[in-house]
Amino acid sequence: MKLRMRMTSLPAILVAALSFSGATVFAEAASRVMRISVENSGTHVQVRMLKRFSQRAAEASGGSLVVELYDGARLFRDADVVSALSLGKVEMAVPGIWQLDRYAPDFASLMLPSVYGRTEVDIARVVDTEFGVFLSGILERTLTIVVLGRWMELGSAHTFFIGKSVRELRGLRVRVPGGEANEERIRALGSFAVAIPWPDLPSILSRGLVDAVVTTYETILSANLHTFGIGAVLEESHYVGYYVPMINRRFWESLDDRTRSAVKNAWDATVEESRIESRTAQANAKKNLLEHGVRLRASSSSESAVNREKLMLNERSIAERIHVSDEALDRLHAAFGVRIK
Repeated sequence: MKLRMRMTSLPAILVAALSFSGATVFAEAASRVMRISVENSGTHVQVRMLKRFSQRAAEASGGSLVVELYDGARLFRDADVVSALSLGKVEMAVPGIWQLDRYAPDFASLMLPSVYGRTEVDIARVVDTEFGVFLSGILERTLTIVVLGRWMELGSAHTFFIGKSVRELRGLRVRVPGGEANEERIRALGSFAVAIPWPDLPSILSRGLVDAVVTTYETILSANLHTFGIGAVLEESHYVGYYVPMINRRFWESLDDRTRSAVKNAWDATVEESRIESRTAQANAKKNLLEHGVRLRASSSSESAVNREKLMLNERSIAERIHVSDEALDRLHAAFGVRIK
């Protein structure tokens, strides 16, 4: 197995001195390095599952691939990693869907009012079928990348408030992770949307520059944001977050068939496990946060449906402003069985 969190180069003479076999040196020289860049910290469920994927891919490659996982934005922030990936500055990235609409505007459809208040199961049924294939195909045609397979689920993003009370969103400054659809939806709720990169958020919270944060239970807990003033949550899913596995196309095509198959199989073996572990992690994080005194108000399914219908009155105009195509919107509505008059 060849899994390394960081690669350390040794002079050739030292490598030879440490090896009793010329085959060892040649095998090392023949190995390809695949660096994976992610923004989340090492305790986050996304990173934990990517470690498992990395181990599987390295082992299955039979020594032809060295996998290096860089978490905590040590290589690139997710806001920058897609461009870096397309340019070949890193071999693999797994950014959230909210980072992709600047390259493929139709990705914003997954954060439009149509998805507001829907469950993880509802959204998985959409992204795992024709609609997800449609969006992945747009990315592959737009960028120098290959989408490795099904997407890794993060979970439902709710509204977390500074302080101990759930408030009306109208007039509040609400942090979103990015994505024009997120910003448009927050504005439609009467709030001021503020896009803040994840590594900067603790500092922003400690300075009192936002009133609420749209994210998931697991993400709050993994970064200990409840220690920065997060004290209440309105559980009414804004959207369901996904991470899209992407590999630089030139790097992918440079691998032999056996190595590509090893990587693909490792991802396929990991992604379903990641869905299960993500939902477990979200449930455990919710329990943990409530034990730490975070107060919860959960909207009923009927309340969510009413709020979604109100937001959807302006959905077509929102889609036009952020350049979501009519085809994508029609496909999304068809996937949910929605009829717009």
